[in-house]
This record gives sequence, C-alpha cells and structure tokens, in this order.
Amino acid sequence: MMEGAVEIETNEKTPNSGGQVEAVVMPAFDYTSLKAGDLVSTPYGIGKVIDYRGIKEVKFTDGSGCNLHEATAKVYLAKKHTGMRVDHSGILGRIAGGCKVRDDQRWCLGELDKHLEEMAERFYSGDIAAVDEFLQLWCLDDKRPEA
Repeated sequence: MMEGAVEIETNEKTPNSGGQVEAVVMPAFDYTSLKAGDLVSTPYGIGKVIDYRGIKEVKFTDGSGCNLHEATAKVYLAKKHTGMRVDHSGILGRIAGGCKVRDDQRWCLGELDKHLEEMAERFYSGDIAAVDEFLQLWCLDDKRPEA
C-alpha cells in the first residue's frame, strides 16, 4: 500500500453487488483543503461544506450535518441543466408500450428504467460507485480502467 493511502471496502451495502466486496486503495483524503460551498461525499450522503464563524462542517439538504473530518471525497457535479429535459420513465414506457418489441426486450426496458432510478438515488445519497456499477451492468464500461 502506498504511503498515506487508506484501504477501504466498496460495495459493502450495495444490494446488487452479488455479495462481492472489492478492496480499493485510495489516497488519503485531505479534508483540510476544502472550502465553503464544496460538495463532499460522507458516509451519510453528499453534503455541502459550510463555514460557520471559522468552523467548517458538512450540511445536508434536510438540515442535518456532520463533522468535516467525516468527508471521504470531494464531489464534482455538472452545472445545473437549464435546457430541455426528457423524463426517462415516460420515454421508456412509450417505447415499451407502443413499439413492436419482444417480451424480453420490453422487460429490459423496464429494468433499464429501474436501474436508472436506483443509480440516481444511490449516487445522490453519496454512493458514487453506483454509476460505475450501472455502466458495467449495461456494457458501457469498455473504457473503464482496471482496478
């Protein structure tokens, strides 16, 4: 293990991991460099760093919070999308219901819808590995680096 690195276990509480737990070596996270407004992942979900009279802590959208030293990674989200948006469930439902598709294809569309919802829920709860699992499941991982 490299110096200053911490070994963590991923997928520990992941319902679709098939019981497999991978050990991943990650560099130690330097939470001291965080500033107010940064988004961070914690064991409790994604929160925003606030500075209250010189004391930094993490606050969540529900008003709860935790200590800054519990942050495990800085989270980078895309800028808020303000253009046209497409509701995935509507479009997938219309395709499955209106096109000539086999039953197994219709089932796959339903599963895609469920997996998109699960990925979003888990990602915004702080489980950033959910995106990697989704990409692997749907064969979109050809450029995935070896762990």
